[in-house]
Amino acid sequence: MAAIGRALMSNPELLILDEPSLGIMPKLVDEIFEFTRHINKSGISIIIVEQNAEKTLAFADYAYVISNGETAMQGSCDDLLHDERVQKIYLGIG
Repeated sequence: MAAIGRALMSNPELLILDEPSLGIMPKLVDEIFEFTRHINKSGISIIIVEQNAEKTLAFADYAYVISNGETAMQGSCDDLLHDERVQKIYLGIG
């Protein structure tokens, strides 16, 4: 949160977040994602790289699913959130 706050001090148009939930206790992960939603609603575009696909797809507009360094899928988050192929590619299920 402190790193995100420091980045916001420069009034950016774009914020890039790399694994903001990595190593964070679950309660704080929810707070970070809620704070990220608030930042986005204030008009700042966000690119987020995150392994927590379910939480990220729940609030993002568009997503890319990367597998072995290549784009395996892309589309609206609502479509990807409900696509069984994401589970197969991302989680190895199926």
